[in-house]
Amino acid sequence: MASIPPTVLVVRPPASLLARFVSGAGEVEEVASPPAMLRVLQGPSPKRRKVAAAAAAAAAAADEAAAPLPPPMSTSGGLPDVFSVAKKQQPVSSEAGAAFSPAAPWNSPKVSPQKLVHRVREVAKQRRQAKSAAHTAAVTAALEELLEDESWSGQWGVHDEVVNMLCLLMVQEGKGHCAEQHLFDQGYYYRLSDAVLRYAYPPPATGPSALARAKDYVTAYDGALPAPLFSALQHAFRPDGLFWSEHRYTVGKTPYFSYRHELPRSPGDVRNVMDAVMREVWELMMKDIPNAKNAKYAEWWAHCRPHHDAHQLHFDSDNEGKGGVRNPIANCIIFLTEGCGGPTMVTTHRHGATKLANTGFLVYPKTNRIVAYPANVLHGVIPGRGVAPDGGKARRTTLMIALWGDTGCRLRPAAKPGASRPYPEARSDGRHYTAPDPTPYSWPGELALAPAVAGGERREPVPVGPVVVDRVWEDVCLEENRKHRRSLEETEDMPHYDLCFQGF
Repeated sequence: MASIPPTVLVVRPPASLLARFVSGAGEVEEVASPPAMLRVLQGPSPKRRKVAAAAAAAAAAADEAAAPLPPPMSTSGGLPDVFSVAKKQQPVSSEAGAAFSPAAPWNSPKVSPQKLVHRVREVAKQRRQAKSAAHTAAVTAALEELLEDESWSGQWGVHDEVVNMLCLLMVQEGKGHCAEQHLFDQGYYYRLSDAVLRYAYPPPATGPSALARAKDYVTAYDGALPAPLFSALQHAFRPDGLFWSEHRYTVGKTPYFSYRHELPRSPGDVRNVMDAVMREVWELMMKDIPNAKNAKYAEWWAHCRPHHDAHQLHFDSDNEGKGGVRNPIANCIIFLTEGCGGPTMVTTHRHGATKLANTGFLVYPKTNRIVAYPANVLHGVIPGRGVAPDGGKARRTTLMIALWGDTGCRLRPAAKPGASRPYPEARSDGRHYTAPDPTPYSWPGELALAPAVAGGERREPVPVGPVVVDRVWEDVCLEENRKHRRSLEETEDMPHYDLCFQGF
């Protein structure tokens, strides 16, 4: 399963993706690529073009003053590292005609760039471990101080990280207006709205109207799995469990991996806990997604995220989108934990749309809650707000399942974990293997189907209405966007990915 962009709003996992960009001439180019390449697939993005224009103006001014410039650092898009030159000398107009005010000069050494990066990492750690609102406020102040430092030469990527972290905190603390200039200086025209990034917590009550509005896009149930079956899942996917360590799982770094099962047609076909979960989920999804009855296979993967972690808005496709977009019949998420991390957001934006959709549905993590949605709608995970529970040790753990018919998601045996691998089989040595991968695994042993699990009591799942968001996106600077006729109320085009701030 991979993530596909809505022309420009892209992203990865459950794997690195197929990026689809529309060029200025209106031509479509599809390129299988890692997430780091998104910003340069179609040449310089509007954001990078604005930054390059700022760098060129700064370089010209420096030439006039006969001041030597440090050598530029090349990026994969062939653009100079603009943070290696003085940027704020005069407003520079972008191609779209917007006044762009680059940030202050950063080539006066106060500390080494390496020490600056270390400071950023320390502040990020403090944010994860913040235990009160006062600690979070201190992190915000530290980030603002970092931005005032003049030692950013050669560290534009880390500078972006600081700006994004600061702007997210500002929005989540109800100070979105303070983030405006920072976001505009970064080249953003639009951002996820306060209703999304500063989502209500605790979750507000919802009623029948929310269920009715969401029925074509997302459904959710509490008590989705029999209690013994759910307990077995929770144990196998606990944060310190073998599943994560044996896959060397690290959030944001581990390549995507998943396992594929043939759907059990009868109880006699169930061989392990995962088979039993697939069968339960399939039966539940057929209630709301008629086409689910045509499913033949299930693909699953899992995540174990810290509170503030997120997953960019994306579409899903088979095998990293290689060879074209192939959506599964439907997707679902099973929450194994609660109280940690932000909600999942499913929008009314379907793959192929030419304009951003403005309606979204938030479903909050709760143990044994299942969320089901068509695979061709834009969805993602919103970064958690406020203080991380348990001093930053808690995790938002989820199991994702995609239902497939005859096409897509073929088995892909290989010598290491990856997309759509066969489920590991037990051998005489007591370990489990997925040929031709020579690695012996122990985690499948924790998912053996014990009689107590297979015979668990069944209860009818309870439908849950999502929280409806009527404004998914908003303008970063409405007055400026109106001046150039690109405000969300005016534009009929899909904005470039780089122009949309998602909070990270």
